[in-house]
Amino acid sequence: MVDRHSKELLDAILPAATRFAEIIPNIKDGRDAALATVTLMAYSAETLPPSTPIDEYIRLGGGTSVKVVDGLWDAFGKQTAAVMGAGARYLAAIWDAALAAAGTDLPDENHEIPKRTSLLCIRTRTSFRR
Repeated sequence: MVDRHSKELLDAILPAATRFAEIIPNIKDGRDAALATVTLMAYSAETLPPSTPIDEYIRLGGGTSVKVVDGLWDAFGKQTAAVMGAGARYLAAIWDAALAAAGTDLPDENHEIPKRTSLLCIRTRTSFRR
């Protein structure tokens, strides 16, 4: 479903992330990051309960036919984008927290990671503190 409808899904993720209204708690340490991850998992399971797409997949006849893939997209495309948008917001919050804990920011404070930036070059700019 994601492969066949990747353009529609990619076009829907940013608006879904923008609409995501849940408050992401401040992440100060690894425990907070773990709690944020579990909170996202709970949101995802509430938004798109795992048994729901499974039941629909079975109802559609299973397999990878266009009928099945398009049927799943029609049934769950919006929820899939919502969950991926929420995931993007949580991932950004975890990265912000990691960079804050490292005592650094993204290069040139441009709020996007350049393609050539790696974790290694971010890590070597400053020492991590426990």
